[in-house]
Amino acid sequence: MKYSEIYDDSMLEIFKNESRLFEDIEINIEEPVIDVEKIAGVLKIPVEKKDDIFESGSITPKGNGTPVIEVNSSEAPVRQRFTIAHELGHYFLMEELKEKTNRTPDLSSYDSTQREHEIIANSFAADLLMPMELVKKLMITWLEENNLVNKPFSTIQLLAMQTEIAKKMQVSVEALKIQFKTKNLVVKA
Repeated sequence: MKYSEIYDDSMLEIFKNESRLFEDIEINIEEPVIDVEKIAGVLKIPVEKKDDIFESGSITPKGNGTPVIEVNSSEAPVRQRFTIAHELGHYFLMEELKEKTNRTPDLSSYDSTQREHEIIANSFAADLLMPMELVKKLMITWLEENNLVNKPFSTIQLLAMQTEIAKKMQVSVEALKIQFKTKNLVVKA
C-alpha cells in the first residue's frame, strides 16, 4: 500500500513539488508506521537527534536557509516521531520559516499567535501520523479479529482497540484518542 492510498487530497496537496515522492512511499498494513524521517528526507530536511536540548524539538533555518529539525533524543520514541511531524507542520503550514520554532511541552508560555501556530502544527502532526484511512482500516481489522463487527462493546474494549492501534502505529494512546475525538470516530461503547 502507498501513502497515496491512505491520505486525502488535502494532505497530498501540501507536499506540492515533492507530492509524487511522498505519494509513492510504501507502508505495510501489518506494520502501519508512518515514516516521518523518510518524509523529512524526501523534503531534504535533515533530522538531528540531540540529548542536549531542553525543548521537545525545533525547526531552524540554517545559514543557507535550509531548515533542520532537531529532536530531543531523551524523549520517548513516540514523542520524537510526533515532534518531527509537528515541526514538519511548521514547515508546511506557516507562511515563512524565518526563525527557530521550538516545541515545548507547556503551551502556557506562548502568546495567542504562537499557541495558534502550535495547535495547527499539532493538528498537522496528528493527521500525518494517523491518517484516517489507515486508522479506519486498523479499526475494522481489530473489530473483525475480536468478533465485534456490528456488535456493541464496552469502554474497556474501545480502550483495548485504541491501545493496540496506537502500538502498531507507534503513536501515543493519548494522541490516538484525541484523533478519534477530533475526527468523530465515535464508536458506541
